[in-house]
Amino acid sequence: MENSKYNSSTETALSVKSVTKGSKPEKAIITLVDKKDNTLPADTADYYLGTKATTKSKNASGRLLQNNIGLSDDTVGKTIKDNIAPSILTLDDQEKKATSPQSTGQGSSDKVPAVWAEYNDTDSKSMIYIQMNEVIKSLSGPAGFVVKVNGSKVDIEDLDVSTANGVYAATEGNSLIKIEVRGKRVMAGDTIDIGAAVIVDDSGNTSDAISTSVQYRVDTVESFEY
Repeated sequence: MENSKYNSSTETALSVKSVTKGSKPEKAIITLVDKKDNTLPADTADYYLGTKATTKSKNASGRLLQNNIGLSDDTVGKTIKDNIAPSILTLDDQEKKATSPQSTGQGSSDKVPAVWAEYNDTDSKSMIYIQMNEVIKSLSGPAGFVVKVNGSKVDIEDLDVSTANGVYAATEGNSLIKIEVRGKRVMAGDTIDIGAAVIVDDSGNTSDAISTSVQYRVDTVESFEY
């Protein structure tokens, strides 16, 4: 997609905490305010940076951001290079007594990692689901994954890890990690650790080590949903 002109119908205003010098004179480091709905997407393809007519980004070194970029019919926004590491999707307004995340929040818990599980008592297997915030490269084995059930580490021979894209509707096609746990009933609070650089997105960005846990009540099912 070519660098496009400003379109008011797709504008999202973000609150900036600070602007500092980058590694080169023409570069700047922009830090956003840490608050709800004030983030860039994990995958920045087709997104462009614009600034208002008054950026209020002056300091002793002068103005750090050019004003009025990409916010009129005569200018275009700047492309955003994707250096954002993949991470687990988090959701607000969650009801953790439910058995899976709610795309439209119904509860009072915020910033809940989208990690849930199901148990099939016929086969004595559990399936843990970890919804990522973007598409990642396919996983085809448990290397780098550590699962603990009731505090005890599950043997790697009893784990299988795979990925599926586009199955969880609320994320518009992002990757779902599926961890099959054989011979164990996974419960809320059981933990999953993923080693650094195991998760890689389509732009080549790697995640740091990830530690998470099952966040929702685990349902017993006849067959796994995904």
